[in-house]
Amino acid sequence: MKIAIASGKGGTGKTTVSTNLAMVLAASGRTVTYVDTDVEEPNGHIFLNPTIDRDWPATVPVPEVDDSRCTHAQACAKSCRYSALLALPDKLVVFPQLCHGCGACSLACPSGALVEKDRRLGLIEAGKSRPLHLAENTQAQVQTHLIQGRLDIGETMAVPVIKAALKDVADPSQSEIVIIDAPPGTSCPVIEAIRDADIVTLVTEPTPFGLNDLRLAVEMVRTLHLPFGVVINRADLGDRRVHEYCDQEQIPILAEIPYQRALAEAYSRGRLASEVFVESGRHFMTLFDRMATMATTSNRRSHVPPKPDLSTTGYDRSKEKTPPAQRIEKPQGVQEVVVISGKGGTGKTSILSSFFALSENKAVVADCDVDAADLYLVVKPTAQDTWSFSGGEGAIIDEQACTGCGLCFEHCRFDAIVPIDDGQTYRVDQTSCEGCGVCVDVCPVDAARLVPRQNGQWFVSQTRHGPMVHARLGIAEENSGKLVSVVRTQAKAMAAIEGRSLVLVDGPPGVGCPVISSVTGASFVVVVSEPTLSGLHDMERVAELTDHFKIKTGLCINKADLNPDMSDRLEQEATKRGLPVLGRIHYHESVVKAQLEEKTVVELQDSPVAEEIRAVWKNVLAHLDDATS
Repeated sequence: MKIAIASGKGGTGKTTVSTNLAMVLAASGRTVTYVDTDVEEPNGHIFLNPTIDRDWPATVPVPEVDDSRCTHAQACAKSCRYSALLALPDKLVVFPQLCHGCGACSLACPSGALVEKDRRLGLIEAGKSRPLHLAENTQAQVQTHLIQGRLDIGETMAVPVIKAALKDVADPSQSEIVIIDAPPGTSCPVIEAIRDADIVTLVTEPTPFGLNDLRLAVEMVRTLHLPFGVVINRADLGDRRVHEYCDQEQIPILAEIPYQRALAEAYSRGRLASEVFVESGRHFMTLFDRMATMATTSNRRSHVPPKPDLSTTGYDRSKEKTPPAQRIEKPQGVQEVVVISGKGGTGKTSILSSFFALSENKAVVADCDVDAADLYLVVKPTAQDTWSFSGGEGAIIDEQACTGCGLCFEHCRFDAIVPIDDGQTYRVDQTSCEGCGVCVDVCPVDAARLVPRQNGQWFVSQTRHGPMVHARLGIAEENSGKLVSVVRTQAKAMAAIEGRSLVLVDGPPGVGCPVISSVTGASFVVVVSEPTLSGLHDMERVAELTDHFKIKTGLCINKADLNPDMSDRLEQEATKRGLPVLGRIHYHESVVKAQLEEKTVVELQDSPVAEEIRAVWKNVLAHLDDATS
């Protein structure tokens, strides 16, 4: 059985559920493999502390040119939809980081001058967890198998790394149960992680942020026709809106985990709840029993892509207004502060929204967490204009013209071509299609063609604190990095048009393409971390990323009193890396109260952490001045 644990955003407790579930099931005598597919910020190893006995690179095939055979026909460059090849009169230039490994260029080359070589994107590691003594039976030692993927810093494509991690558990005879710890969000990496699961468990929390991201995650799993249920973490905080939504949508709530500070403190030290609390192990066993029942009784339908609209030629932009970036020359004198966290749930959006309120209507805010945007829940924007976003093309097949030869199915490297009626015809699964066009190139009857895809929308809005540029990426869409670039560009133009000198950017989690698009060229980056082993690990990864791109960066420690020793360790690591510590913010329930009241934390009259956020903001402005002086 394959069980995927997912969430609309990070920080809900997804890895807590995954790792505890794996160990509790292993303690019951089952053979379990835990697979960490959150390859941008893999954290499961912190709790399982595995011994790695083998590793191998995750790669993508990239063409190299045999100059002795190249005839400079330029057919290869014309076939590449990713602009990874540049054909000069006497030379062919390859841009490896743009290549998706689709093979279109090799098929097009008339002289066989292109030879594919593997280019590393990340690393896959496999081993066994440390022997654990769970609280329910302290005499027995328990271990689970572990596979984890890790995207290399500076690389943008997470999906091939996820595929490589999951490939090793494709044989069901190797493990009775596979626990897949999925990436956060609803875009293509998550789809790749969960698409073959027997059941998906969505972990959320009872806050407006949790409900918003749960809605997106539910839309995602329903698109794939997967059976699913919900786990509500920190269930006694917040309100009842998540419960009411699940009742309305007839979504089973599989478990409710109450907030316990002792559990949070154990988490901060890298210990599992089932190691510390007897009742935790029993709760996770009950959760598994409910999931297993759902998986065996649900009438799961295979994901058959819908028939394409053959009249599709794109979308009509004639009624859209001129975007801000087209109304002004290159903006001058506008600074950008980007707030990122490595993973979700650290309080990044709560802190960024407070910065926006403290800017006293002198900034434009940009929500670049386009996969699971939450900022609008606090600042309550009123949309003024909306634009469609297309990050590329997708293939469609005319089933009436298709002869069923199967060449498209044979040559597609992304498993995006699906046989219909036992191979009488074929259809494109848009959740897997990367728009490479190989199916178009090989089709002998021109039944396949590429059409522009509407991947999402972006908006210019007004809020009580100033203008806002934000977006929503469509479910199961890619090119979120391109949409992030659009949001940043338009926000900067909006600031110049309105005479504002600052753009505040709410960045996405992770270290991949969307984050790289958020931070490159920024004036200053604020990393929000929390005093846990996971927080330390994620801060180190993000700091490595900003150092890679030579961006000035500072650290803010949120929930600092959760583990003061770990807060000290975070400061020491930041100092070692040359990162200024901007301040510490204590944990307080007023942060959740602010969400429920649709306010920023600094707008609450009785929040003791408001002054701490103000102090951090002053330090940000000071370092911003230093960065430009």
